[in-house]
Amino acid sequence: MKCKGGLTHGRGGLTHGRGVQPSVLVKGTKNMASAAQICESVEEFARFSNDISAEKIHNRQAAITREEADAEKLLDWFTDHYPFNEGSEI
Repeated sequence: MKCKGGLTHGRGGLTHGRGVQPSVLVKGTKNMASAAQICESVEEFARFSNDISAEKIHNRQAAITREEADAEKLLDWFTDHYPFNEGSEI
């Protein structure tokens, strides 16, 4: 199977690259369903979910707001407490 960079590589999606035969596309698309089932089973076994709930989105926005406030405080501190010697010598 000659597929340049895998089945989903590049601008052309599944058909981009040299040597991609129709049989390769069929094998790849048939295997995608199995891969999805395997991923779901591993997530269930590990008690991990990649779903994004409204709560997570809200928490993400709260974290972004908090990080922006922290960055502002840090910038203010460095403005008041310049960490480098002032002068023209290196």
